[in-house]
Amino acid sequence: MALGLKTEVILFAAIPVKNIAGYATSGSAPEIVVTPETKNSTVNISYFANGQTSYYQFIDDDYQVGDPVINQKHNIAGKTGDSINLNITIPENYDLVKGNSVPTTYTFTAEDNKPIVIHLVHQISTLTDDTSLTKLVRRTILITNIDGKVDRAIQEHTFTRTGKERHGYWKY
Repeated sequence: MALGLKTEVILFAAIPVKNIAGYATSGSAPEIVVTPETKNSTVNISYFANGQTSYYQFIDDDYQVGDPVINQKHNIAGKTGDSINLNITIPENYDLVKGNSVPTTYTFTAEDNKPIVIHLVHQISTLTDDTSLTKLVRRTILITNIDGKVDRAIQEHTFTRTGKERHGYWKY
């Protein structure tokens, strides 16, 4: 053994990086062997917010067969801890269920981001214009025979609405 040389192994211990839900880390500080030749170093470890998703959905509380389907999911995305602005527009011919409101922001959490459920009902209004209470649909069939004579058939149906109606719907 040469004079002044040590055979002892020196280790810098690993530094654990705490796991935080909703965040990822940029690096690690593992255990390393150090010698007199080891250069000084700095290990930077940072936390970055993970991407998160959720959605908002309209629910038609007075749905009837034949109504348009409005309950599709509308995706929203951000990162853990972010608050995003929402620009949610109520579909045409609908109103919010009494006591409900449309949120204007959403804050993402580390996990279990709850969907926004918006309950709607059809708009109801009093119709005062008599011409808007009925609608006649007519189909005329003209059949030209080989002798040139034209036979005519007319098919008609009148749709009606009463004075108070869900917007956009006709009775059959």
